[in-house]
Amino acid sequence: LGLAFFDLSGLSVLDFIPRMVCSGILVSFPVFFSSIIFARSFSYCKEPNRALGVNMLGSLVGGMLQAVSMVIGIKALLFLVIGAYLMAFITDKKARGL
Repeated sequence: LGLAFFDLSGLSVLDFIPRMVCSGILVSFPVFFSSIIFARSFSYCKEPNRALGVNMLGSLVGGMLQAVSMVIGIKALLFLVIGAYLMAFITDKKARGL
């Protein structure tokens, strides 16, 4: 969500190395948090083969969303991704009965 409101071009005032480090950290946050969500969900799963299959399906959908980002833009895509993470969080809670 932070990337939707933070303009990465603001990092252009930095030298090359600090700019690459800062932008790399900011852009890698979604991957980091999605791996935490998957690891927590996978640890509760009774059918790991199904969980890995659904994860592969999620990768496919993510790839399609990446293509959609060329049409709607990265910032609009971030809101779709936030919605997907919220849906995963809600369904995970329901699946565990919380």
